[in-house]
Amino acid sequence: MLSHFETRREKALFCALVAIFTLALGVAFASAARQAERSFPGFAVWENLVAPAIAIGPVGAARERIPYRSVVIAVEGRPVGDAAALRALVRAVPPGTPLTYTFERNATRTAVSIPTATLRWRDILGAYAPYLFNGLALFTAALVGYYFKPRLAAARAFLALGGILGAVLVLAVDTLSSFWCSPLYFCLESLLPGALLHLALAFPVERPIVQRHPWLRWAVYVPFAVPAILQNIALRTSPERHLQVNDWVYALIALTGLVLLASLAHSYVHSRSALVRQQIRVVTSGMTVAVLVPSLGLLSIILLGVELPINQLWPLYVAGPASIGYAIARHNLFEVDRVLRTGVVYGALSLVTLLAYSGGLVITEKIIGAGQRLPASFLPIYLVGLILLFNPLRSRIQLAVDRLFHRQAYDYRATVEATTRSLASFLDTDRIATTLLDALTQVMAVEWGVLMVFGRSPQSRRIYSRPPERARRATELFPPGDATIAAIAAERRLLTRYEVPPGSRRRHPAGFDFERLDELGVALLLPVRFQDEPVGLLMLGEKQSGVYYTEEDINLIQTLDNQCALALTNARAYEIIHETQAELVRAERLAAVGELAAAVAHGIRNPLAGIRAAAQVAREDVVDARLIESLDDIIGEAGRLETRVRTILNFAKPFEPKLVSADLNAFLEDFAERMRKRIPAGIRLAVELDHTLPMVRFDTVQMTEVLEALVVNAVEAMTEGGALAIRSRLDGHDGARRDAVLTVSDTGPGIDAARRERIFDLFYTTKVSGTGIGLATAKRLIDQHGGTIGVDSAPGAGTTFVIRLPVPAVPLSA
Repeated sequence: MLSHFETRREKALFCALVAIFTLALGVAFASAARQAERSFPGFAVWENLVAPAIAIGPVGAARERIPYRSVVIAVEGRPVGDAAALRALVRAVPPGTPLTYTFERNATRTAVSIPTATLRWRDILGAYAPYLFNGLALFTAALVGYYFKPRLAAARAFLALGGILGAVLVLAVDTLSSFWCSPLYFCLESLLPGALLHLALAFPVERPIVQRHPWLRWAVYVPFAVPAILQNIALRTSPERHLQVNDWVYALIALTGLVLLASLAHSYVHSRSALVRQQIRVVTSGMTVAVLVPSLGLLSIILLGVELPINQLWPLYVAGPASIGYAIARHNLFEVDRVLRTGVVYGALSLVTLLAYSGGLVITEKIIGAGQRLPASFLPIYLVGLILLFNPLRSRIQLAVDRLFHRQAYDYRATVEATTRSLASFLDTDRIATTLLDALTQVMAVEWGVLMVFGRSPQSRRIYSRPPERARRATELFPPGDATIAAIAAERRLLTRYEVPPGSRRRHPAGFDFERLDELGVALLLPVRFQDEPVGLLMLGEKQSGVYYTEEDINLIQTLDNQCALALTNARAYEIIHETQAELVRAERLAAVGELAAAVAHGIRNPLAGIRAAAQVAREDVVDARLIESLDDIIGEAGRLETRVRTILNFAKPFEPKLVSADLNAFLEDFAERMRKRIPAGIRLAVELDHTLPMVRFDTVQMTEVLEALVVNAVEAMTEGGALAIRSRLDGHDGARRDAVLTVSDTGPGIDAARRERIFDLFYTTKVSGTGIGLATAKRLIDQHGGTIGVDSAPGAGTTFVIRLPVPAVPLSA
C-alpha cells in the first residue's frame, strides 16, 4: 500500500496521520465512556465551566432555558471553580433532583433550575456520534485525496483542512467529557481559519501568487497562532476571557468559510479548464451547504446572540465530505480514477485467491476424508498454480472491470501517434471524420460524437457521427446557416454544457443558447480551427463510464482536434485542386465546343437560313394544303436546327439570363400546352401546380430550353408509352430560405447510380444519336439562375428531375 508514495517523508506523514487520528478516536471513545451512566447537570460544560452551544441529554423545557455560551459560577448559591467540582455537587444528589445554576455572561447573571439526569449511552450517541462520524468522514476523504496525489497542492491543502477539522470534531467529544486533550482541541480550533484559507489558495488549482511565493502555503496559519495561545492561557485563568477569544475564533471560522466559497466562485468564473469548472460545481454544491449555513449560524450565535445548539446542524456538515467523496469517485477529483480501477482489480484478485484456496481445501478434504492431515504437496501445488495464473487472471479481471465501468485506460502517446499517422495519410474528408470519431468513441469510450465539416458557404456542410443516427438528429436541431452553430464556431476555446448552471436562462455570454445542445445531449463542444479559420465543429456526448472528462482526456481531444483541422484543410485543398483540374478539363472541352460552334455557324447557319427563307417564300405562293403542311415542317425543323446551333454557341459562351418577375405557374401551363402537340399519343402529360407559389424571377427563354430538354429526354425514354408529369410547389417558410420547386417526372426505365453521377457531364450520353449537350446546358442555365438541378431515379422506378429556384424574401410584383 505504501509503495504508492515516492518518498519516505510522504510515507511517514501518511502513517503518522493515520496513527494520530486513530489515537484521537480512541481518546474520544474512552473519554465519553468514562462519563457514561453517571449523573450530569443536564447540559454540557468545558473544564472551565463554560456552557458551549451543545445540546445533550433529555429534551425538556429546562434544557430550552439554558443560556448557551455563558459561564456557570454557582450551584444552589455555592460558587464552583471547575467542571470537576460541578460534577461532584451533581453526583451528590439523586438523579432528577432540581438544582439552580447561576450563569454569567458580560456581567449579566441568569439563574435556571435544571434537574440532574443520568447520562445514558443514547444521550452520548445522539450528541457525539455526529461529531465522530463527520470527523471520520472528512479525515478519510482528505486522506484518500492525499494518498492518490501526495504532491498535488489541492490534495495537501485538503489534507490539512481534513486533518485539523476532523481532529477538532473528534476531540470535541473529549472536551465535553473528560478534558484530557482540551489544550490541543482549542489550539487546533484556532488554526482552522488558516486551513480554510490554505484550501482557498490551493483548490481547485494553486493560485499564481502561491506559486511565486511557496511560503504562503503555511504562512496563512501564523496569524491564528495568537488566538490559539490566548485560548489556552484564558482556559486556565479566566473563563469570561476565554469565551471572548473563542467568539473571535468562531467568527474567523465563519468569515474564512465565506472566503473559501468566494474563492471557488471566482475560480469557476475565470477558469478556462472545463474539468476545473465541473469539479468546482460538484464540490461547491456540497460545500455551500456544509460551509455557508454553519458559517451563518456561527455568526448568528456570536454576533446576534441567537440561542442555537451548534450540534443540531450536524446533518449539514456531512454534505462537505460527501461532496468531496462524490467528486473523487464520480468526477475524478485529484485524478484518482486509474488508481481506483487498480484497487478494484486487486481486491477482486484477493477474493479469487481466497476462494481458490478455500475451494482447494474443500476438494482435498472430500478426496482424503474430513479430519485427515493435508498432504505436504498441497501448499506447493497451490502456490505454483497461483504464480502461473496470476498475471493472466489479473489481465482478464482488469479487462472485465474496464469494460464493466467503461473506464478502459488508453495510451495517450500511442493514440496520438496512431491517429495522427492515419489523418496525415488521408486526403478524403469522409475517412478523416471516420478516423477521428472512431478514436474518440472507441479508444476514449465516449458515448457518441458528431463532426460538422464546413464547406465554402454556410449552406454547404457535411455531418458525420458515431453512431450514425446522431447525424440525422444534429441536422434536425441545427439546420444549415444556424446562428448558434456560427457563434460556437467563432469561439476559440473548448465549451461545455456546464458553462451555464441548469435552471437559469440557458444563454452563453457569446450570445448563443444551450437549449438545443441540451436536447442533443452535448457535453463538450470544440471548434475545429486552422489558422483562425473555422473548418468544422466537434460535438461529444458524455463518457460511457459516467465520469467527467479528465485533464488528460481534454488534452487528447484538443490534440486530435488540431490534427483533424490540419487534415481537413489539406483535404479541402486537395478538393480545390481536383475541382480546378476539372475546370481546366471543362475549359478545354468548352474550347473544343467553341471551335465546333464556329465551324457549325460558318458551314450550316448560312445555308440553313437560305433553306428557311426559300420555304417561307414558297409557302406564300402555294395553295395546296398538303404542300403548305410540308413547307411548315421544313420551316419548323429549320428553326429547331437553328436553335440547336445557337445552343452550342451559347454553351461555349453563355449569355447572362434576363431575369424578370413572372408567374411560374402560368409559364408552366403555357409550356405544357405547346408541348402536348409534340408528345406522342401513347404518353399522358399531367400538370400539377401549387397556386400558393409567389412570383419568381427567371428567364423565360432559358427556362423553356431547360424544360424542353427534360421533356424530350423523358419522351425518348418512354418508347412504349407512359405518364409524364410537370409539378410546382413552394418549399420553405417565412424567415428561412424558400425555393420554388419544379419537377419533371416520367415512368420510364429509370437511371442506375453510375449514370446518375455523370448525367450532367458535357458530352456524356447513352443515346446512339445523342450529343451529351442537352442536360449539361440545362444545368448551366439553372446555375446562372442561382438555382440547383438534381435527379432522383432508380432502375425500373422512373426518373424525376428536380429544379429549385430561389424565391425572393420580398414579394415581387409582376
